[in-house]
Amino acid sequence: MRPTPHQLLQIVGLILLGCGSTAGKLQIYREDSPIEALLGNDVTLPCQFYGNEVSHLDLSIVSVRWTKRQSSNNTEQIVYFFDGKDITPDRPGSYVPKDRLLGQDASLHLPNIQFSDEGEYTCHLIVTPEKAISAVTLLVSAQPTCRVSDSRLEMYPGTERSVTCYVDGFHPNDVKIHWVMESKASNITYKLDSRTCTSVPVQDQDGTYNVTSVLSVTPKTLEEDGDVYSCVIIHRSLIDDLTCNFTLSVKSPPDSSTPAWTIGGTIGGTIFGMIVALILAVICYCCIKAEPILDPVHTNQES
Repeated sequence: MRPTPHQLLQIVGLILLGCGSTAGKLQIYREDSPIEALLGNDVTLPCQFYGNEVSHLDLSIVSVRWTKRQSSNNTEQIVYFFDGKDITPDRPGSYVPKDRLLGQDASLHLPNIQFSDEGEYTCHLIVTPEKAISAVTLLVSAQPTCRVSDSRLEMYPGTERSVTCYVDGFHPNDVKIHWVMESKASNITYKLDSRTCTSVPVQDQDGTYNVTSVLSVTPKTLEEDGDVYSCVIIHRSLIDDLTCNFTLSVKSPPDSSTPAWTIGGTIGGTIFGMIVALILAVICYCCIKAEPILDPVHTNQES
C-alpha cells in the first residue's frame, strides 16, 4: 500500500531527526503555495511539524495560532487559537483536530470557503520552549459556466450571422476566451480570433463575473456543412479548458433559375383564377335559384 502524503511527511521528519543539524529544533514542513480552493468547498491549510522535542507531545505545552493578513491595513487577524487548553475559532467552523495535533499536524481546516477567506495565512506554533512560523496563501476561485446562443446554425453560402458565447459565474475576473473551428471535411482546427469581439468582465452581486464573446460566421461553400465551432474558456479554476460548441448547417439556396417575378405571377394567377371560378359558381347558383316555376293551371288555360 502506498503511504499517504501525511505519512510521507512523518517519514521525512524521522529521517531529519536522525541528523544532528536538526536535533532539538522545532520546524514546520515547507509546503507549496498557494493553496487553491473552489467557492463553497472545504480546504485544509497545512502546518505539519517535527523536532526532537515533539516526539511525545503533551498538549498542555502546545500553542497553535492561525492568523490572516488583512490587505486593507496590513494587520494580522486571528482566525483560530489553541493555547494548550482552550480553543477560540474566530473564523466560524475553523478547527485543528487534537488527535492530528498529537501526530505533529497543526493544519487548519476551513469549511465552506468564501471569497472573503482568500489571503495569506500564518501558522504560529509553540511547543515550549521552541517556536516556529510558516505562511501559506489561499486562493479562492469559482468555475465558469458557458452556453452559446445557437446550438445549430443554419445558413446559406455567402450569408453572415453572429453567435454569442455567454460565460458566467467565474472568479476572479481574469479569463481568456477564444474561438476555434474544426472542419468536418479536413479534420483541421482553425483559430478564429479575427472574427470575434469579447466584452469586459462585469461583476455580479454574488461576487462572480460574467462576459460575452461574439463570433461572426460567414460560410462560403456547401463543404462547410457540419463544421463545429467552439467557444474556449481558460480560467485558473479549471483543470481543462471549458468549451461550448455549435454546429454549422450550410444549405443550398433556393433555385434561382426561375425569376422571382415569374414565381409571384404564377402564384398570383392561380389565386386570381380561383377567385374568378368562385364568382362564376355563385352567379350560376343564384341564376338557377331565381328561375320561375310554371303554374300548371295557368299553362292549360293559355293553351
